[in-house]
Amino acid sequence: MTERQALVVEDDAASAEAYCRVMASMGFVPTRVSTFQAAKDSLGESSFELVLLDLGLPDGDGLDILTQYATGANRPPRFIVITGNQSQSAAVDSFRANAVDFLSKPVSLDQLKRSLSKPFINAAMDASASSEPSNATPGYSVVPSRETTLVLEGHSQAAQELRAKAARIAMTTNSCLIYGEPGTDKAGLAVAIHRLSKRTGQFLYAHASLFAKAETSASSADVAQLRTDIAQLLEAGAGGTVFIDDITKLGQVAQSVFAEVLNEQAANTHSKGEPNAQLILSIPVHWQVAIDDGTLDSESFHTLAVIRIDVPALRERRSDITAMAELSVTQLNKRHGMRKSLDTIDDDLIENYLWPGNLTELENAVAQSFFGATASVCIDAQRLALSSSVAEQRKSLNSLVGKTFREVENHLMLLTLDAVHGDKAKAAETLGISLKTLYNRLNALPD
Repeated sequence: MTERQALVVEDDAASAEAYCRVMASMGFVPTRVSTFQAAKDSLGESSFELVLLDLGLPDGDGLDILTQYATGANRPPRFIVITGNQSQSAAVDSFRANAVDFLSKPVSLDQLKRSLSKPFINAAMDASASSEPSNATPGYSVVPSRETTLVLEGHSQAAQELRAKAARIAMTTNSCLIYGEPGTDKAGLAVAIHRLSKRTGQFLYAHASLFAKAETSASSADVAQLRTDIAQLLEAGAGGTVFIDDITKLGQVAQSVFAEVLNEQAANTHSKGEPNAQLILSIPVHWQVAIDDGTLDSESFHTLAVIRIDVPALRERRSDITAMAELSVTQLNKRHGMRKSLDTIDDDLIENYLWPGNLTELENAVAQSFFGATASVCIDAQRLALSSSVAEQRKSLNSLVGKTFREVENHLMLLTLDAVHGDKAKAAETLGISLKTLYNRLNALPD
């Protein structure tokens, strides 16, 4: 079995030692550093599958490390942020920089285990532990059986429409593109679509950066190898589903090759007589914005995104929050052999909080409350430090004094989206801006 190298970046010695013990117990080989510079040196010299990162380092801002190393590499490590900074902006910045999870201190060891057990962090170990040989391209993960995702939970109109769309997509073999903000669990929706289908093959996961090629330096040999890798991945997924996370990281060269291979696949029967793999891709920005800024090839788009589906942000489906929290508590009970129940959720969190980290942030809030409760789980905004700016800003325009013009604009944009129940076209019309401008602003939420 290949060792799973992990880097723990934490300046508190006791915390770092505890984190390392937990990671070692779960099959990781942790390396510990305590400074910003040591972390950069380690990431520059060695390859890590996972990085546990404290943002508050004595000699630098951990967010700079996240921004530099969570994207751009051939296979960037996955980052879990652990920080005492519980502000909305810290969560937004972390998820925007491709963090896979955001944990607020103090972090219980059970909470860390839960984060490390998430499917797309843990799947690579499960795949590498398999004794079955594979001639498919390295780098994808066979995703194990997964608990029900929160993304389809609830009774709102948005939840009902999302479930209906997922069911329709599951009945097809067409390629699908899922758009949603960070933390909306696009991967979970892809797994749900696979499970709703009658496809008997595996669900295979690969991050798009695995196939990324430099746009100006890809040689004919590089493109030929890329074609082989993509064909092998789709071959391995025959009868099942292949999920590519973040199509914008593919680059236009890889996007065009994917489209070509898909067209060839559609014209040919699989060698073993199995149905071709269904390709599902995710995108963190609206596709029209990605096409306009050049991160999505307009010609390949129509082949790669025959079906398109939007995952609503949590602030656009507030009536689902209680049902999602109840499901999250049920999952935690099952995982840890407990019998706790959800008692209350602070009204301020349901009615006013903007949930910048979406479902991931909600799950973390539930977990913090779950492990701090004896029997009844109460999700309290004050205790979780989630009641800060948004609810107070709603009560008084005086709170806008001292803020930058851009901060006020973004605040107004989010309040308008709330007022029109997430209808982006109506919000853009109300604000007097184009839909494209609205999407651009949403994808550049405040620092």
